[in-house]
Amino acid sequence: MRIPFFVGDDRSRTWVLTMDEAGLIQLKHDHRHEDGSENQVTQYGGTASNTGSMPMQFFPADQFIAELLPAAVGNVWWITMDETSFT
Repeated sequence: MRIPFFVGDDRSRTWVLTMDEAGLIQLKHDHRHEDGSENQVTQYGGTASNTGSMPMQFFPADQFIAELLPAAVGNVWWITMDETSFT
């Protein structure tokens, strides 16, 4: 699943959710330049720490981000959903 992620007028980001062999959801940040080429800092994220629950899922930073941006190794992204919102 690809989810456009806007920061103000910057529409260069997309969250990409996939499921791995163990049934866990993986989150990656796909950052692009206006011409569609990949940003230098892209394809980072994390894999769900468990099978999650319907309203919330956590994605702790993975080894890729530890190597790409060591200062972000402690990052955790999360997605929450309810009947009226997706955050």
